[in-house]
Amino acid sequence: MVQYPLNDEQTLLVFHTPQEPDALDGHGQIEWIPLGRLDDQSFIIESMTRNSLIRDGWDFDKYPNPYVAIGNPIEQSHE
Repeated sequence: MVQYPLNDEQTLLVFHTPQEPDALDGHGQIEWIPLGRLDDQSFIIESMTRNSLIRDGWDFDKYPNPYVAIGNPIEQSHE
């Protein structure tokens, strides 16, 4: 699993799974929004993510089409 910060709050999560996950647990801190397989992403997201994974040594022979999700922090009430 690899995480890349997109901005001050959002994170891109890339991981191997043989099938789509039923749910991603953010432990009450993060809401994970599944985006699907890397090959299914828009050209820009797919290209940027693939380039980052290549730079970080992702094994595309073993895990050719990883799953992608975006994490948004869950707003906490300050009452």
